[in-house]
Amino acid sequence: MTKKVRNLIDKVASREVLNQAADDALDALDDKNVWYANDFRAHREESLDAIQNMIILGEYPTKEYKPTEIESKGKKREIFPLYFEPWSILFHAIKIVLEPIVERVLIYDSSAGRPNKGQTFGAIRTKRTIRRYKKFKYIIQSDLRKFYPSIPHDVVLLVLGRFINDDLFLKLIDKTMLDYESDVEHLLEEEYQRKMRYCKWASKKPRNYVGSKRGITIGSCISQLIGNLVWHMIDRYMTQIVHSKGYHRHCDDDSQFAETKERATYLLNKLDEKCNEYGLCIKASSYIALLKDEEKGIDGRCLDFVGYAFSKHNMRVRKRTKVKCAKAFHRVKSRKRRQELYGAYNGIMKWGKCKNLWHKILVENNMSFKEHGITTDIVSTDKNGKRIFNVEEEKIANLAQRRTNIVIHDFETDCFVKGKGGRCFVLYRDARDADEDCNKKKFCTTSDLIIGKLTKAREMNVLPEETFITQVFKAGGRYTYDIE
Repeated sequence: MTKKVRNLIDKVASREVLNQAADDALDALDDKNVWYANDFRAHREESLDAIQNMIILGEYPTKEYKPTEIESKGKKREIFPLYFEPWSILFHAIKIVLEPIVERVLIYDSSAGRPNKGQTFGAIRTKRTIRRYKKFKYIIQSDLRKFYPSIPHDVVLLVLGRFINDDLFLKLIDKTMLDYESDVEHLLEEEYQRKMRYCKWASKKPRNYVGSKRGITIGSCISQLIGNLVWHMIDRYMTQIVHSKGYHRHCDDDSQFAETKERATYLLNKLDEKCNEYGLCIKASSYIALLKDEEKGIDGRCLDFVGYAFSKHNMRVRKRTKVKCAKAFHRVKSRKRRQELYGAYNGIMKWGKCKNLWHKILVENNMSFKEHGITTDIVSTDKNGKRIFNVEEEKIANLAQRRTNIVIHDFETDCFVKGKGGRCFVLYRDARDADEDCNKKKFCTTSDLIIGKLTKAREMNVLPEETFITQVFKAGGRYTYDIE
């Protein structure tokens, strides 16, 4: 049992934490110059004094919840954005002191709402489990019905009380976070009855906390912290009591593995039983299925989890993610927004086996000038009438040291570089390249030996000609370069 933490309310009310919370709240804004942010900056000290007094006195104003509907991952969700001052700042202050406590008690294999443990972490851990446990043939995937709106308030206070010995802090959570109440009891009862009627794995244990106050708002910075803390009791039960191998939870989505169908049914039944104990309800759409194995020809089901589809030997990007990616690139015209999309989707695509698709999406939606047939001429002319070779330049010393066989195509004498004349630029390619127009380069020289030989070669019309660079030493330690 973890030792209980004391005096959290003092930390929340400290000026240092409130200042950091204010900075975090400002950084979280999409529009940094919105009017209420500018107003807070103009009266920062007075505003923080008011929030500090509110915490010390334990008197919190009543707030109004106005739902806003958003669509995320094909689902319509209701979020409840709160006023920046004082609520956003206050919740960020709570997050600063509560997050270390929550991180200390959570299991390693849980992701979402945790530092450095997001979608990619969950995907890599799931892939590692499938590779490590060769005998796993069955997958168990479950999800909760209305997770955040269905969390009983008594369970939140119960879990917080296990790790925090501070009545004033619990009162702060109760007055500011648990003053919201959702009306989802009938939805949970319908799901429970559907599960009892159609699911063989459903637990016979009745649901607890029926009719009690439920719900925490989506949109607050501490919602996921509290959700993870409530879920951690179920995580500990499944991993330490039931000994579920390969268990991983991403927010309220859960995946497990088993060797036999009987074991898989047992694991899902125990998970359902524990959720009923805490007043939560697993969806009737949760399932047990045979994991697809391409090498053995097992035509099972892929595990659709954390944005990827997992089979025994593959981890591919979810189809709807690919479609959404292609539509986004086709729709967005802003160059800045395109760069943001490339970074975001590349972070998803690079972990799945979809390099060809990613290349196709990039080429079709962001063709370069070269792909449109617009290229820079290799040879152009400057204002003095001298030809310029628009290719990469290589140092002649490197060519001499490596004794690289090169094919000289062209040259231009009497060029000026930084005000100094007598320079000769030579256009060449590596002799190992079969394509004459491939990877041409240039080097600069002042060697009279090379310039003289190139001039004679042009008069005799023998260019292009294969050769290599050599170093010729003179008296007094001096040296120059020549071509053979």
